[in-house]
Amino acid sequence: MLGGPGHGPAILAGMDTDSFDTILENTWRQLRRATADETSALHRPVLATVDRNNEPDARTVILREIRRESRQLFVNTDRRSSKGDDLVLRPWGVFVFFDPESAVQLRILTEIRIHVEDEVTAEAWRKLPAKGRRRYLTAAAPGSPAPAPGAGVPGPDESVDDAAGYRHFATLEAVAIHLDWLHYAPEGPARAEFDWDEEGKVSARWLHP
Repeated sequence: MLGGPGHGPAILAGMDTDSFDTILENTWRQLRRATADETSALHRPVLATVDRNNEPDARTVILREIRRESRQLFVNTDRRSSKGDDLVLRPWGVFVFFDPESAVQLRILTEIRIHVEDEVTAEAWRKLPAKGRRRYLTAAAPGSPAPAPGAGVPGPDESVDDAAGYRHFATLEAVAIHLDWLHYAPEGPARAEFDWDEEGKVSARWLHP
């Protein structure tokens, strides 16, 4: 578990480089596991961005893939959604995770690239189950007025145009540049931050909670 019982006190005791390495390894491992576990609290983080009016916006997303070595997080979205336009103007976002079982909060600042109809989206679309693909088949964009709940989404027994859904599909590739790790341990909270430079070198330090 991320900083959970049996890990927290051991990690915090030395407060040395090895401790930071352990926190990072545990964090990436648990995030990677969460991509395949829909019951994990880390499977659905909040992604916060800034909109075209320079106002904060946030929404829950589904964590689809993690690539540890390149510090990449991948989520899918409808290319017609407002966050797509927002990220073109300001290509940064903060992922906020909280795991109540291990009492760990993660805030990951990322630089985000939008993929549309390329090899990244093709692979992500291939992995997406049919029920997930149906969400991209609405004629209206997300956030548009609707006459009723679920209007425009094909039912499970309806035939669908797979190509039409793919045209609305996009994948967000987010590269971590800062990680804020906070553990609400029974012995008292502990907090650390990690920063990656342009060459991928990481620096870390402890913070007051």
